[in-house]
Amino acid sequence: MVSSVAERGARAGGPGAQVQGVLVRGDWAGAFELLAPLYGAGYRLTLAPDDRLCDCALPRAPGLVLLALDDDTPRDAAAFVLDGQPLPWIGWDRHDDATAALAAYRAGALTVLPAALSGELLLQSVRNTLAAVTPFGANGVTERRYEKDELIALERDAILEVRDGIVAQTVIHADGTEVLLGLCGPGQLLIGHPDDSCCLQLLAHTDASVTIRSWSAAAAQPHFAERLRARLRQLEAWSAMGARHYLDQRVIGILGLLGEQFGRPQDDGLLIDVRITHAQLATAVGATRTTVTRILGELRARKLLTTVGSGAGERFCLRSWERIDHQLRWCAVSSSLDVKAHRPPMWT
Repeated sequence: MVSSVAERGARAGGPGAQVQGVLVRGDWAGAFELLAPLYGAGYRLTLAPDDRLCDCALPRAPGLVLLALDDDTPRDAAAFVLDGQPLPWIGWDRHDDATAALAAYRAGALTVLPAALSGELLLQSVRNTLAAVTPFGANGVTERRYEKDELIALERDAILEVRDGIVAQTVIHADGTEVLLGLCGPGQLLIGHPDDSCCLQLLAHTDASVTIRSWSAAAAQPHFAERLRARLRQLEAWSAMGARHYLDQRVIGILGLLGEQFGRPQDDGLLIDVRITHAQLATAVGATRTTVTRILGELRARKLLTTVGSGAGERFCLRSWERIDHQLRWCAVSSSLDVKAHRPPMWT
């Protein structure tokens, strides 16, 4: 039986606010306390754990579906259609089953949350997802802020510009492995991807502020073509470095690209001012973490790089690198009227 949990949602946004509906689907037994922050924030919750769905149960826009994943996830997701349009939905992988998570992404999930889920994390994920799928304003532009490690949902017809901080793009493999495809800093663009088997996702590598535009609004921005070209060059360069024959060449090549984006010249080399772990670097070059740690040690012995700091503050410093300019940092100042005057010191 489909039951309405709350009709008081308008109070969260004040008088006249549009109530946002959330359909809770699947097995949430023993975990209903996770939904309390949603209820408290004023969302209209509808529980339909096992029933056959009908249009009356589906949330009206703006709204989404929360689904606890199981073997029937693809079939359930196919029912999340209202007025001929698919509804956005979030999966909860309560058993940390990589196969189920991959099936959810392939079935169109915008985000798959881990088993170790808190009510506050669920609330923030719902807010971010609803913000991402809410139609653009009159000017086709939306500003958003994400905390470190938050997933970023991006519609297929949207363009994301990083204003502050760093955003990572990753892909999830069938075994649950998350592979780093690149980092984007201020001024760089990321493009929405259709729901398919590629399983791409965006994640805030640091706290990040972004601007999301419709394609038409983005195309009207100054220097849009040049910035899009820089993004293509970054993708090609990342792929080329990852395809090098020898592992040490792949490692130094990826670090060189990160140095071009986030490097600061020092007396003894180029400091890559962004945190990247051995495990993240390993996924980027197609190796194990222990192998990459060994390779990094060999590169230190050859005086090609060193490290500064430790733990979360550890940074790589390149002693020798390929001085190739893909114009990646040009994006950060491309909206300035005087681009040449604002070039970073490493370009002079």
